[in-house]
Amino acid sequence: MSIIAYWSSNYLVDWLKYLIPGILCPIVSNALGASMLTNGNKYNALWELFMFYGLAIIPTTYLMAYIFKEHTKAQTATFFINFGVGFIGSLAISIL
Repeated sequence: MSIIAYWSSNYLVDWLKYLIPGILCPIVSNALGASMLTNGNKYNALWELFMFYGLAIIPTTYLMAYIFKEHTKAQTATFFINFGVGFIGSLAISIL
């Protein structure tokens, strides 16, 4: 198996697994009436955000795996980096 076929198939499978929550989250936001996320063009932006986030985070996670020698350390570091940037970063932006 070629290296391109290996990584392409992994990316495709990970993207398909991501599509389940990536599609459900905007639909649930709309169903629950989250007007801050769904009014006007915000709903289109929400869809774009979820779709592009999946496209960006999957290769980032793959690249993070090459920094570490043990997969457990790579997974832990990736989790905390994503948590820090995603949760703490958005919290800091909303406070400012």
